[in-house]
This record gives sequence, C-alpha cells and structure tokens, in this order.
Amino acid sequence: MSSVNKHLYFFIFCIALLSGCSHRPPALFNILPASETNIHFVNSNEDRDTLSILDYMYFYNGAGV
Repeated sequence: MSSVNKHLYFFIFCIALLSGCSHRPPALFNILPASETNIHFVNSNEDRDTLSILDYMYFYNGAGV
C-alpha cells in the first residue's frame, strides 16, 4: 500500500470520526423561571475571615435546592 493511499484512508477515517461529533444530544433539563416553579432562592455567600471554604468545606455548595 502506497503512502498516498495510507494518508487518504487516514483522512477519510478522521472525517468519518469527526462527523459523528456534530450532533448535540437533546437537553435533559430546561431552566425554568422562578415565577413558573415558585422557588425563589438566591445562594448569596459573603466571604468573611471567620467563615471560609478552608474552615467549612460545604460553604459554597448551596442549600441543596
């Protein structure tokens, strides 16, 4: 097999491989406004010297809403 054929086969293989990446799967979840879900929550974290991620590991994880 000549070098040109190897490069051609490699190029065709790459095009076929990359063509499968062009389609996005449908979204599993949709962002809904608070007026529709009736959940009004804001995770506001204020950095202070007495409470930080080094002292309290779950500080930035939110409230589990």
